[in-house]
Amino acid sequence: MLTIIAAVTLLAIFATGSLTVPEAPASASLTVLSGSEIEMSFISPPSDGGSAVSAYTVEWDSDNGTPEVQVITSSVYLGPNEIQTITTSADDVNEVQHIETRATAVREIQTVTVSPRTGETSMDASWTFSLSLDTVGALQYSGEISSTAAAAGSRSAVEEIMGFMSNVDSGTTVTRTSPNADGGYTWSIQFAESMGNVPELTVYSSDVPIVVATLTEGNVLSGTFRVTFDGETTGDIPYDASEGEFQTAMQSLSNVGLIDVTRTAGTQVHQFGYKWEFTFTADDNAGNLPEITSNLAGLTQSNPSGTITLPVGTTTQGNELTGTFDLDYTRATWNPAVTGVNAGAASITGIKVDSTEAEMKAKLEDGTIIPADSLSVSRSARDFEGGYTWTVTFLEVRTKKTHPNLNPPLTPPPPKPTPTGLP
Repeated sequence: MLTIIAAVTLLAIFATGSLTVPEAPASASLTVLSGSEIEMSFISPPSDGGSAVSAYTVEWDSDNGTPEVQVITSSVYLGPNEIQTITTSADDVNEVQHIETRATAVREIQTVTVSPRTGETSMDASWTFSLSLDTVGALQYSGEISSTAAAAGSRSAVEEIMGFMSNVDSGTTVTRTSPNADGGYTWSIQFAESMGNVPELTVYSSDVPIVVATLTEGNVLSGTFRVTFDGETTGDIPYDASEGEFQTAMQSLSNVGLIDVTRTAGTQVHQFGYKWEFTFTADDNAGNLPEITSNLAGLTQSNPSGTITLPVGTTTQGNELTGTFDLDYTRATWNPAVTGVNAGAASITGIKVDSTEAEMKAKLEDGTIIPADSLSVSRSARDFEGGYTWTVTFLEVRTKKTHPNLNPPLTPPPPKPTPTGLP
């Protein structure tokens, strides 16, 4: 229903003379015909002042004030939108890796050959000799050995006499040939595996011509090796590098922070093998790290029949999150169409531990409890163990909404029309 508020003034037109002002019409009605035309009808006044009223002038005031505007506000605003966080984390466990130098053990064999004195064709048991062995930190001498001594089996045999030398390890064995063509003998001394590369025996004293020779060298390592970590490679590392030398080489890589290094004897210590175990302690090397690889091209061995290896491994794996997790969600919602609170619950399963913001939003807004486009999700940077924090803002739970007046809006009145004469 359209209501037009207007002020109407009726002015009577009358003849001059001894007349009075006519009274107002007994009644009047106003009808709007269009935006520029109105129609006026009235009943003559009870008193015309002594002269009949022939016409009235109608004036319409189009400026009747400012239209009233009303606003109805409905709100469940209880404060800022609710924000919740989802955080995944794991214990900090430093990764420990190791590398070890190895070479095949080869037992050293040396020979001692005696010959008859000049002019003699056979050996005399009374002729003797003695040997010395100078290993690192120990110079030892054998007892007197008969030029016809047996290889083993008695206190006077070469094996037993050699066994009394403190720098000759248990497991050293001796064999002897039958008389040589000149009547002499050759003893083959096979040193224990634990002795590695043995210095050659020296003749300390002898009543007869004697020759010492090395038939097979024991195998030991020498040279250098390199280590590659996540695409970067160290310089040459000595085969017997100290803990400090190994640490310096590793920390020279741009992708390796501080490490702690421990060096121990390797499983083949007698071949000069070592094992380096190192712990990544820097935050930049947290989590599950790629395993190092080795390059043994610079390593050498004293016996080419042996085999060099440079195995690597992971002693303790760094801790890092993988897989998926589940969430249980319970909420109460206010339904403006139905008085009261609606409770609901849902289990959200299979959420990846590295879900992007979009993936987390899609998982939460599955339509079961949380409607679509009702959340805002942001994700933090990855922590050292692969954990994240997702910040979830509930947009529709704490939203203040303003609605216009439920009635149609008021409009200004039309322009002032041209007056129409009345009969």
